[in-house]
Amino acid sequence: MQADEALPKLKEVLKDRDLAKQAIGAMGNLGREGIPLLVDIMNTSPQLELQAAAAKGCRTIRRDARRCVRRAAVARQAGGSQDRLVRAHGSGLVAGQDPG
Repeated sequence: MQADEALPKLKEVLKDRDLAKQAIGAMGNLGREGIPLLVDIMNTSPQLELQAAAAKGCRTIRRDARRCVRRAAVARQAGGSQDRLVRAHGSGLVAGQDPG
């Protein structure tokens, strides 16, 4: 399945609280096409666990991880404070480490 086919299905799965974290992980496997949705989740999800999963999804996209985290940071600065857990994952991405 190609990313353009998978993304709409994964967006639907995000509505299921029990499967959302797995769907976010799958988005990280889609490559660059998953970045906009992962960034959106990092910035808008009220659930820290999902924000952290989105940060890890960006980590999966190694070539684009720095850009993904920077986009999230810019958007967050415009809209509010960052959560400690998401910052930890983001700093690990930029440094090339996995914070956990």
